[in-house]
Amino acid sequence: MRLNKRPVRQWAGLLNPFKVRVFKLLSPMGCRSLLTAAALMASLGLSATPVVAQGAASSDRVLASSSNGFNPSAVRSMIARGDAAAASGNLETARREYDAARKAAKSIVADDLYDELIGAVAAARSEAPFEMTPSAVGRRAIVTICLDYLLASSHDNAVSLAEDIYRSADNMTLWAGALRSVVGCELPSAKAARDWMLADFYTKGEKDALVMDLWFSIQAAGAGSDAVDMVKALMSHADYTLEVPNRMRSVLGGFAGQNMAGFHEASGDGYALLADTVIKLDQFNPQMAARMLGPLTRWRKFDSSRQALMRGALERIQSQDSLSTDVFEVVNKSLDAPSTEA
Repeated sequence: MRLNKRPVRQWAGLLNPFKVRVFKLLSPMGCRSLLTAAALMASLGLSATPVVAQGAASSDRVLASSSNGFNPSAVRSMIARGDAAAASGNLETARREYDAARKAAKSIVADDLYDELIGAVAAARSEAPFEMTPSAVGRRAIVTICLDYLLASSHDNAVSLAEDIYRSADNMTLWAGALRSVVGCELPSAKAARDWMLADFYTKGEKDALVMDLWFSIQAAGAGSDAVDMVKALMSHADYTLEVPNRMRSVLGGFAGQNMAGFHEASGDGYALLADTVIKLDQFNPQMAARMLGPLTRWRKFDSSRQALMRGALERIQSQDSLSTDVFEVVNKSLDAPSTEA
């Protein structure tokens, strides 16, 4: 399937005044995902006209359907609270405002376009055997992107659709896409679906190291408020080993690199977990240990509370006896850099 690029330009033009940088910074796929979904639906002849309505308080901010399309003033107002908090140095409040806006936007866009997204999935699904043609690859991309939105809606039926797609799939793209959408879903029926799909995916991949890496990574990246406990459980799994770099990265990389909310949780437990792992890893693989320090070395980009916690984790690593040259250099360079906190 060849996508019509014009809708992307149209949506990009509408979104640019809304400070796209915010969406890009706060979501792994951010604006790109929104634009891609819009282009895919437009190429299928579907329309998407969500608009943001601004209430007096952040809890009143909602998205609504409108024939007038996007309302730039309302979107600017929604982001303004976060911008104001960031400008005053209150980065924690800014993060909450931006994150709440992003989640609400995705959820209610999904509700607003639920029927269209269902239709897009139905049009893109194919019962033909797996093939690596541009058309087949594009159709699978449509299914996984739409599933990501559908599982953010308030419709419990979306979970059943993800289960059906998983059961009928004959390829890793759809298996992983359906599983990923369910792992990060907060709908009531998602837990039961998540449990059996994780068990089945494990069975499919237990003899394939790359598939098992994916199994670990999906869970570490998609874990919610209990992310640190989930990652600790994964690191206690019989198939996890610190000695295999790809397996270690699938968990720690998925957590610290992709699960921003979990890793940067205000308690600092995510930082402590990464520091503990780096200390152990440094004893036999100092090069890899140094590479895994990346998320902690970016401490200057966060609010003062998180800066202190991240610096504390780095200082604990620095204080270790027999620290490797690789890790020592990365830690020292990071700690020597000044804070940019206002």
